[in-house]
Amino acid sequence: MRRISILLILTFFTTFLFAQKAYKELRNHLKDKKGKEAAALVVKLSADSALSNDPKLYDFGKQAQILLNDVENEKIYLKKSYDTLSFFRSTCQIFDYIMKCDKLEQQNLAEKGKKMKFRKENRELLHRYYRNLSA
Repeated sequence: MRRISILLILTFFTTFLFAQKAYKELRNHLKDKKGKEAAALVVKLSADSALSNDPKLYDFGKQAQILLNDVENEKIYLKKSYDTLSFFRSTCQIFDYIMKCDKLEQQNLAEKGKKMKFRKENRELLHRYYRNLSA
């Protein structure tokens, strides 16, 4: 019984450390305002079974899509040539990542009793970007 508990604790810590290392590169891309690289890394990490159930991953995905949306929005504002499809796709992806994050947070609340960290900020973002999506 003791070996099983030690093994479970080691498994938990290795998963936690792996997640922190994987998120480090993602945080660096977001900090450097590299939206495309961050979005690609989120898609790659969401295929990983250890990280696919973490709401924080989808919060990072939301942040990457906001960076991409801001770039296109700036082009529109400066009256430069812009990609309409990319603009609307990034807005739609913001909604998708928020919904995935909220779903996982609700599951964690029901199963583990964890608090919902991202809900208030996500609600405000949904309200902010809704006009762009409905257009």
